[in-house]
Amino acid sequence: MKRSSLFLTLTMGLAVAVAACEDESSGPDLETFAATLNGQNERPNPVTTDAVGAASFTVAENGQSVDFAITVQNIENATAAHIHGPADANTATGVLVTLFAGNPPVSVANGTLVTGTFPSAQFTIKEGVSVDSVLTLMRNGMSYVNVHTSANQPGEIRGQIARTN
Repeated sequence: MKRSSLFLTLTMGLAVAVAACEDESSGPDLETFAATLNGQNERPNPVTTDAVGAASFTVAENGQSVDFAITVQNIENATAAHIHGPADANTATGVLVTLFAGNPPVSVANGTLVTGTFPSAQFTIKEGVSVDSVLTLMRNGMSYVNVHTSANQPGEIRGQIARTN
């Protein structure tokens, strides 16, 4: 599958996932975010890889938690996925939220790497950082998602988080 077709497939899947998270009968639209992940977005050193991915985020109506999903293609031995911040698209920085801890590492040819809700026992926010602080960074384009692998421990694919509604 060509890379452009793959991005279209992942993006369409992300749109469906985000739409599925919204319930028109519950009142106002829930706040949503997304990121498109690829190796060229990695910083400080872009990575040459066939792996790509997408991340979607939906803020709970009460603003105290965030549902998320990360889909990937051609990822081998994924070891972790995180939200990092504060950082623009050209900066690498520390972990804010652990979204995936692959122990043992996981390979995905095409599909879901992880879904969940943070904060929770499994998907933790860095001590001393609030959900509000993470959301502020997400709203201001100052956070990113990346997926780490055994071959690329600093990160193999990355994407800046942007608001979608």
